[in-house]
Order: sequence, then structure tokens, then C-alpha cells
Amino acid sequence: MRIIIVTVVLLVSTIIFSSCDTSTKTTVGNYKKELSEEVIRCLDDNDEEGLKKLFCKATLSNTSTLDKQISLAMEFYEGKCISHGIILGTEGSSIRGGDVSKEDINPHICEIKTDQDKTYDIWICSYKTNTEYPEKVGISEIHIKSEDGSECTIGEYIY
Repeated sequence: MRIIIVTVVLLVSTIIFSSCDTSTKTTVGNYKKELSEEVIRCLDDNDEEGLKKLFCKATLSNTSTLDKQISLAMEFYEGKCISHGIILGTEGSSIRGGDVSKEDINPHICEIKTDQDKTYDIWICSYKTNTEYPEKVGISEIHIKSEDGSECTIGEYIY
């Protein structure tokens, strides 16, 4: 009986103390959702300055036509979002000395439906953290594709 109790206690302890830390995933999920919703809000409200503020310093300084690209995107995106599908995407991170040194989060907002009877998908390329190149933190590129296959890109993807 004693062996069974010790085995159960060890098994439960192992499960409890070796569980994965989900706080990073929650943070990534929150960041992905908040960034996606802010991009949609800027497009809905034709907020060119608000959208521009989301871009990283590297894109702001290296894309001479960024203001024009943002204006074209505002014309391309018609209406206000009434619904959207799931927010997918990719993310990756690098760890140095036990700390996250680089974290890229790239949301894909599926099936954005607007009140103008338009449907779009949006892909966002961004760094949440980059200690080696802090000027890359923020959005580097937004790619918008309409249901008819036409596309609009703001910025340029930064590796």
C-alpha cells in the first residue's frame, strides 16, 4: 500500500511541476489579437497617422513611400469591419541568457467582412521584441488581399 501511495504522489508531483508555462502563449495571443484589432480600427477609421505609428523605426526610415502606401491602403480597404474570422499567424522567438531576445509575431486575420459587402484577409509582419535591433520592433509590413484577388501592401518585410 505504501508503494502505491508513494507512486501516486510522485506521479502527481511530476505532472504538476513539469507542466508547460502557458503565460508566454497567452501574452503572444493577446499581442496578436490587440495588434490585429488596432490595424482593423485604423483601416475602419481611415486613421493614417494611427496606422503609421504602428510601424517600426526601420520601416519608417527605409520606406520613402510609406505615407503614399498607407493612403492607397485606405482607398483599397472599403467600409468598416462588421466581423472577421479567426486570427491565425506564426510566431517565433530567440532566447539568449534565459531572456527572450527576439520575438516575431505575424498575425493573419481571416475573412474580414465590411459594411460595404467586401471581404479581406490581412497579414501583418511584426517584431514584438528585438534586443539586437530595437529599431525593428513594430510592424514592418501589412499585406491586404480582397476576395477578388487584388492586393495592397504597406511597408516591406524586414528579416
